[in-house]
Amino acid sequence: IYHRLYTSLISLIVRLLLQIFLSKFPLIDNSRLWREYLFFYFPNQLPIFALEIIMYFLISEEHAIKKISGKPIFVFCIIYLAKLVTGNDAVMPFHIFFGIAFLILGVALSKFRFKLIVNPIMQYIGKISFSMYLVHFSVIHWLANL
Repeated sequence: IYHRLYTSLISLIVRLLLQIFLSKFPLIDNSRLWREYLFFYFPNQLPIFALEIIMYFLISEEHAIKKISGKPIFVFCIIYLAKLVTGNDAVMPFHIFFGIAFLILGVALSKFRFKLIVNPIMQYIGKISFSMYLVHFSVIHWLANL
């Protein structure tokens, strides 16, 4: 787990450096399209993948939480405080905070059953969610034509 935490930190640094470089040298003339590309391209989403890999190991390995050293957590706290003080999204953008929140939620749900979240209605939604995902573009297209 220690190496995975550092991998997550390295992915944040790589994302930041690429974001700075590509923001100064856009490869697409349309600024809106370039901003959207910079949000969706893989290096910008890599920290989310790294966080979810951490979540997998925190859930699957019994004593993984106890193995976590304070150094990477301290670095995450410093980055978080830098974001709060400066208000700048460059270091840790909002979607990464969502990734951290879902990591905490996923680990908490794997350890404890919260009745508000784990109930028959949510279990049913969980069963049909993939099929909803597969057809949602068709439904959006159909609704747009109305």
